[in-house]
Amino acid sequence: MLVFPRFAIASGLADHVLDAVATSAGARCVDTGEAHLATRVAEAMDRLHEWRPGSDPWWDLAHWPALRGQCAAVRSWEDAVGDPVTRWEALTHESGREPRERFRLLVGVGLDDLEGSPLDRTPSLHVSVRWWWGVVDRLDTELYLSGRDPDPLAHAEAVEVTAWALEGSCGGGTDGHALATGLPRAVREHDRTPRTHRQAPPPEIRPHWDLGLVELWDGRYRPVAAADPEGEERRVLRWRAQVRLLFPYLEEHRVRILREFLPKALTVGVAPGFGDVWELGDMFGQGRRVGLSLATYDHLKVARDVRNDLAHGRPAEPRQVELLREKIPL
Repeated sequence: MLVFPRFAIASGLADHVLDAVATSAGARCVDTGEAHLATRVAEAMDRLHEWRPGSDPWWDLAHWPALRGQCAAVRSWEDAVGDPVTRWEALTHESGREPRERFRLLVGVGLDDLEGSPLDRTPSLHVSVRWWWGVVDRLDTELYLSGRDPDPLAHAEAVEVTAWALEGSCGGGTDGHALATGLPRAVREHDRTPRTHRQAPPPEIRPHWDLGLVELWDGRYRPVAAADPEGEERRVLRWRAQVRLLFPYLEEHRVRILREFLPKALTVGVAPGFGDVWELGDMFGQGRRVGLSLATYDHLKVARDVRNDLAHGRPAEPRQVELLREKIPL
């Protein structure tokens, strides 16, 4: 089963995803209609001319030799799928076939279309439940966005802020204010609880997942930043992007300046800072005393200001970043 949030179903995204998965799995998609769903499954499998259902059409499908090893895709937002979802594992098990030889159903479901128990069942050899989280992995996002923006910092921020849709829209006309006020503390605190399986959202998160307000990113839950462009979550993600990109350059810059600074500091007897390490701020504070050039002193000031912001959990201001990039080309 593939479980989709309501906004993905309403926008048609769920249909596109299910069609893509069906194509990959070699499944036939079942069309809507007035006939019984099992009859339309037989039609989708090009077996309608042979279809002679008895009193239990789902039993007939599961045991039909002509469908051995094949697969059909159905949607809960078009048809009631509770009966086959509840019974399918037992029915196919009764058929006595090996797992690869059983007729399979690929079922797309909405959160409110089934009782909770089938969605929370323990995965088995015969049944698996996958929840749609949109983008969940940094590498896939990096590859998708590669080449779109030659500015490395803008690219880093785009990767961090990605959400349900890579274009930056969480869909469904979500109220951005709800992101700041609608997520209970338990949702944020839940991410600190050790879990072995995060793919299925816990009950306290599901109403927000269903609205597209929560995403799974790099193995952790987080509010969708795209729903609140100027909010706290967006600010934190901008800071992460800057830390990821700028910190290595700042450290390289510190080492380069140290090569000029250290001989002069030793000459005038200036001792290093705490831990015998010359940080950017330490060198800036002693720059005039050791006789650094004005250009190097200016570099130190800009680099120190940006690093201080990042070290205190704040994204650097755009003007400071631009000044830094004039000194240290990225």
